Amino acid sequence: MYDIGQIIKVENPAITNNVGGTTHVRGIFKVKITDSWHDYETGYRFIGQLINDIDIEQSRKSGTTKYTPEDYKNCPNKNLYNSTLEAYNNFNPAKVYFSENDIIIGRKKHSSMYAFTSKLEHYFA
Repeated sequence: MYDIGQIIKVENPAITNNVGGTTHVRGIFKVKITDSWHDYETGYRFIGQLINDIDIEQSRKSGTTKYTPEDYKNCPNKNLYNSTLEAYNNFNPAKVYFSENDIIIGRKKHSSMYAFTSKLEHYFA
């Protein structure tokens, strides 16, 4: 379907934010695929790398919350502080996550529904 190292366009990919949560970065971005797999429930899933500095900066802004690991230090769940600290130290705004449905092909998103819809339109025309 898509190859590791291939550069594609993706709409609204997800990132792991600076405290370990998930944030969607709004827009369409060029991404280099670094990993992929098929999930029988959701279809193809991908990890990629943003390739433009402007996109990485936008992702950094989207993924930087007002929280720091110190905000989690007094939580009853001590593992939460440790996982937040790890996320904070490893924050990588260039690393994005997306599915096959987020990939832009031409002017449309990739989806098996597009193929199904176009077949129906042809049938009823």
